[in-house]
Amino acid sequence: MIGKLNFFKRNQGVLIGLINAANDLKIKPMLEASCKATAKWMEGKPVEEIRKFFNLTNDLTPQEEDELRRENEMLLAMRLV
Repeated sequence: MIGKLNFFKRNQGVLIGLINAANDLKIKPMLEASCKATAKWMEGKPVEEIRKFFNLTNDLTPQEEDELRRENEMLLAMRLV
């Protein structure tokens, strides 16, 4: 599995294409491996970097963001996330 993850690390744009293709073609092992590689890549990255990569806009209010951060801090402390 490590070899597969190293392959996916090379180009995140290709990785997203693989996810879409594996999903459309119903190739479950490729879909799972590419999603796992994406999740691994996202670990520890700031929200802003992930939003920029996926071209996502932030539609949360500052209050909603604060509430989500507090909830996630509690889950992380309990090791549920």
